[in-house]
Amino acid sequence: MYLHGSIVLGGFNPELSDLDVLAVTRRRTTVDEKRRLVEMVADASGNPSPLEFHLVAQADLRPWQHPTPFDFHYSDVWRDALRADLAEALGRQGDADPALAAHVMVVRQRGVAIDGPPPADVFPDVPWDDYADSLLRDLRWARSTDRPWPVYRVLSPARIWATLATREIQSKDSGGAWALERIRADLRPVLADALARYRGDTAAFDVDEATLDRYGAYVDTEVLAIASR
Repeated sequence: MYLHGSIVLGGFNPELSDLDVLAVTRRRTTVDEKRRLVEMVADASGNPSPLEFHLVAQADLRPWQHPTPFDFHYSDVWRDALRADLAEALGRQGDADPALAAHVMVVRQRGVAIDGPPPADVFPDVPWDDYADSLLRDLRWARSTDRPWPVYRVLSPARIWATLATREIQSKDSGGAWALERIRADLRPVLADALARYRGDTAAFDVDEATLDRYGAYVDTEVLAIASR
């Protein structure tokens, strides 16, 4: 079981951040085991931070595949659906997740073992192209207007922009700081305000949808220019 995400990259805010956990098992779990997992993880989530939890079977990591198969995924967004109708929710989740390329890259390079061997002994190398594809998919998702948290819609694209430009793993905090020095002047305030909210320097972040659209379109252009090289 391994920690990844902001808790290992820096910038973790217990009031705002998820706690990202990736676990590896020797075999896939049964339906009854998944049902118990839902209750265990749901009960733990929010104490003190929401959990984002993936379970991956050892055989699904080697040889490496992208999108990567997974056995179980929990986040609070899925809590009610997993409890109400496990089979239906699992069917909607599918059996492979493109985001795992990014998670495994972070775990292998910066992850912390809660229990188990060092990450490099468990997780394979992730090709850069798979990692970049995972980030680009996340960029498209982050621009969705149904995201409930505007801070995410600002900082996640900045993190992706910084990561692809520097070819180094970036957090929302470090990526946002990198982008702040390079972004167009009229969009700098929205990024600065999102960073201040994420760091806990302010309790509010107010931004209108039109500004978010302009910001997202600008970062998209910068990212696609890098990706097309």
